[in-house]
Amino acid sequence: MNEQDWLIIHTLYKHKNVTNTARALYISQPSITLRIRQIEELLNTKIIERGNKGVTFTPAGEYLAKCAQDMLAKMSSVREDLSAINSRYKGVLRLSAPGILIKYRLASIISEFRQLYPEVVFEVHTMHSSDVIACTKSGQMHLGLVRNEFGWSDDEKILLAQDSVCAVSTREFSLQDLPNMVGIEYNTDGYYRHFLDKWWGSNFATTPNIGLKVSNLDSCREFVLAGAGYAILPSIAVEDVNSLHKIDLYDELNQPIVRKTWLIYKKETLKISLVELFVNFLKSRFHSKY
Repeated sequence: MNEQDWLIIHTLYKHKNVTNTARALYISQPSITLRIRQIEELLNTKIIERGNKGVTFTPAGEYLAKCAQDMLAKMSSVREDLSAINSRYKGVLRLSAPGILIKYRLASIISEFRQLYPEVVFEVHTMHSSDVIACTKSGQMHLGLVRNEFGWSDDEKILLAQDSVCAVSTREFSLQDLPNMVGIEYNTDGYYRHFLDKWWGSNFATTPNIGLKVSNLDSCREFVLAGAGYAILPSIAVEDVNSLHKIDLYDELNQPIVRKTWLIYKKETLKISLVELFVNFLKSRFHSKY
């Protein structure tokens, strides 16, 4: 039974007349009669008796009428509580992240969150992970998304995703072919650039043959798709492209190399109800995944 059923029973008990009930609810008389019959069949009990002066409720019907009153009052109370909760969560959340995380991670998270809390406004700022760290520490940003947490306290971060790092090209290749292939390099944070240089130095005696340097990951991805060369990219950027050949990278211990996505925040910002709400939302969504 749904709320409409309880409303029909409640209104019919009040008017003791199907015609007046239909007028009050803007529902046709046959629809009300049919639904009462369906409820009776569902509960396997007689609710009303028809007579010349209208309808009379059976003892079971009297009980259901009382239940209907209670259920409708409860639903009204629930709506009031939800309205109070939603009106409480108004305001602005300031959040920063690298462009790749805004595009491939944050957009879907914010969309899902705002379906629940449509009056929360997000200010999203694009910056490198090192700048995200600094702005979150200083309080300029309530929250940040980073690809490396740089020793951020365990109880002030949430792991949102883990992505492999892979070499990608439009043509078939092996990792041993990379020194002889044209590479495409994009501007990234110093930590990741140092990491890539270290991986290369551990695997090859020569420097990479970089034929193209671009400003961001998206541009790099497009040049790779155009066949201009290979690139080393996080899998998140190419997981939707089946036409590319991809080889995951491994470290010296033969462990897959991954880039983790973290949400970071300061404990004191949890005193802000919107920050606490968003952090708890992400904890419930991601804590059991990794």
